[in-house]
Order: sequence, then C-alpha cells, then structure tokens
Amino acid sequence: MKLEVLIADDDYISFIQGFREKFKDKINFTCVEGGVHAVKLVGDRNYDLIILDYNMPFNGYETAKKIRELKKDSKIIGYSALWNETNAQELGLLYYSGVEKDIERKLFDFIRRN
Repeated sequence: MKLEVLIADDDYISFIQGFREKFKDKINFTCVEGGVHAVKLVGDRNYDLIILDYNMPFNGYETAKKIRELKKDSKIIGYSALWNETNAQELGLLYYSGVEKDIERKLFDFIRRN
C-alpha cells in the first residue's frame, strides 16, 4: 500500500520532479499551489504526511495552523529556509529544512517507519 503525501508549494513542479521517480512505488503525491488548497484537501482526505513550503500564498505557517485545527495529529514537514526552530516547535513539525536533499532523506526515513 502506498503512502499518501500532500505537497503544498507555489512552485511544486520543480520540487516534485526528482521525488516522483524515486518514490513512485511507495508514495502517491498530491500537489497543490498554495495553503488554501492544502487546507481544503486535508479537510476532505487523510494524508500520511504533509510537506509545506513556507513562502507561498497563505504561507506555510498559517497553513500548518489551520491543518492542526482540522487534524491535530497530522505529520508535517516544513520545506523552506524561512522555517525556524521557534515556529517549527510551536506547530509540532516533524522536521524542517530549506535543503531538498534533507527532505528527501526524511521521506526515505518516513517510508521505512511506515
């Protein structure tokens, strides 16, 4: 069974290109261009993991807050150099980084654990 992963990033095409091929047997990716769309989808479906860009319309911080209101136990990774330890802890992020390779490693770890 594949994991369901939601990616919210206003430039998700460049972000997802490398991931789709590497994880095609393990993950179904749903991609949206902003936080408003992500919040709506989280309200309608269950995701194993959510990856949020910080710097997008309805930014990642606001998106994570709304997602936490809807589904408190959502697993969220922040992707952007704009995430910091304070807001990541406040929102209970699993991880945050501005480096795509770091996110890739976290995806591999997440797959192994789930």
